[in-house]
Amino acid sequence: MELLSVLCLAAAAKGCHCLYLAYKFFLRPGKELKQYGQWAVVTGATDGIGKAYAMELARQGLNVLLVARSEERLTETAKELKGKYHVTVDQLKVDFSNFDAAAREAVKEKLATLDVGILINNVGLSYPYTKYFHELKDQEVADIMEVNMSSMTWMKLGVQLVGVASPVSGEHFWDELEPTGALVSWG
Repeated sequence: MELLSVLCLAAAAKGCHCLYLAYKFFLRPGKELKQYGQWAVVTGATDGIGKAYAMELARQGLNVLLVARSEERLTETAKELKGKYHVTVDQLKVDFSNFDAAAREAVKEKLATLDVGILINNVGLSYPYTKYFHELKDQEVADIMEVNMSSMTWMKLGVQLVGVASPVSGEHFWDELEPTGALVSWG
């Protein structure tokens, strides 16, 4: 009888956990992303996953700063977002394979006036076809590391340097940064 009680208790606990997971993943409402800030920054925003992120963030009413290396594709994507979702869209041309001090300063200046709540670090680089790691040339490895690691780190720091708006007073805290937004690195 004791064993049956324990098994029933375990089954009830598992059933409650399954109900909780169903609610958590399928039923609960999404977060109100504007609570983190009015702007989302998306790197690699003119193609693929980055463009999909930019579209979804604009659909949810966030203003979007598109960051990519092609001015022409930035303009096309910005026009598409503005026309479809009626949000403010800004763009910044940055080549993350050469994300030097001047490029970092340009990003910092662009971000200085924006209330950034979400950073989608989507820019990434790979090799054109499948290779074993030991077959890569040193320059290929250096380029991949620069784009996939260094630029993402600098972008995260750049967004944090802008400051975090206090939800109560709206003031910015420059010294004691307590990030309240979302940082997503994909690449």
